[in-house]
Amino acid sequence: MDSNVAMNYAQTTFNHDTGEYETSVKARYSANRTKFDIVNNVNSTTIDRENKGELLNRFGISTENRKDYTITLNNTSEPRTFTIIATKESGLLDKGQASTNLEIQGIHNLTNVDISSQDNRYKLISRQGLTRDEETLMSVLDFIDTMLGTYFGRDVDGLRELSLLLRVKKDNLKEMFASASRALLVTDLYNQFDNALNSRGEKYSKTELLTFLSEKGPYADKIQDYNDKRKKEYFIKRFDGYQLSSLRGNQQWIDDLAKVRAILSGDTSKSVIANLDGDKIPNFGPGFLGARIEQQLTRSNHLGLATANLLFVQNPTAIKAKVVNTDVITKDGLKKQVKSMTQGELLYDAIVNKFIVPYTKNKSVYTQPTTFSDKTKFILYQVSLESLGLDNISGANFNENVERQIISTIG
Repeated sequence: MDSNVAMNYAQTTFNHDTGEYETSVKARYSANRTKFDIVNNVNSTTIDRENKGELLNRFGISTENRKDYTITLNNTSEPRTFTIIATKESGLLDKGQASTNLEIQGIHNLTNVDISSQDNRYKLISRQGLTRDEETLMSVLDFIDTMLGTYFGRDVDGLRELSLLLRVKKDNLKEMFASASRALLVTDLYNQFDNALNSRGEKYSKTELLTFLSEKGPYADKIQDYNDKRKKEYFIKRFDGYQLSSLRGNQQWIDDLAKVRAILSGDTSKSVIANLDGDKIPNFGPGFLGARIEQQLTRSNHLGLATANLLFVQNPTAIKAKVVNTDVITKDGLKKQVKSMTQGELLYDAIVNKFIVPYTKNKSVYTQPTTFSDKTKFILYQVSLESLGLDNISGANFNENVERQIISTIG
């Protein structure tokens, strides 16, 4: 008899789009870590890039009305120009601007360039004897690689990765171009910010980005109207004040690229998965009683055992997942495994990351069923409070619900 059970893992990561921590059950490939690396790398590079002026000579961006943008790529024998038309008034500044709301002229025909064959990939990398579309594609890939930290145009392996990505979704090229264009816009704004003088004739400090944007540039009137909620939608809050984020983590191309990289790197093996440090952890492990909790609850209920009236026995579907608590990654990119946490960190992780954060996201919490002698492995249950009728934790309502549930189970 095979006594192995499937292992699920709970991770806490920081979402740079919302400025909040998120706790979720880890997928069976290392997509979460890959997505975080992509987003964090782009956002930090855009803000801290030293050669913004040189970059803007290679790739130009201009806008007259915040809705129509011209992207000029000066990295080929002839400059290539693309027009982006945004449907929202705030245009590319809006980090919620989906690529479906952007018309990008001149990008769609580039997906017809053959990158599926090895011979064609070598030809493209050599940059010899290319057609206009092929040369334009390599120019676009250089733009995307520079702004998003990818390496599609670097070598044949990069083109192979792109080929798989476009097989998943052809529009991924358009989505990446849109993301690169937003990163270029943010780079342009930071370049202006770095060189601008305030009303006193002095350079702005790093904490004064909002002040600069509200006083100067094409978005001044929009910034002046932003309340705290709108600021949160457009900016990320860092130690040096509000900063613009170049890339959102919930874009489909990032998820697709993470999956492709997982396939190419072998991280989709049915036996192992990678944690945030890149270490391999098993997808399956030896059976343990808690892993089969649903069967135990059902058996107790049917047989009328002493535990038949307890809360979970009456609501077996409330347990959504059995997970191993693995690791946490902070907004600064610091990673820490649960087994290495101090007592204070474990308490914070239990109260904030495993209770408050998941409750506010999806009305569920993670609870530890017992105290484990093995302090390197913590088994948690993901419990749906909605299924238990405990989906309001504000004031008396929550207390009344808890009291009602206790009375209904143990009297």
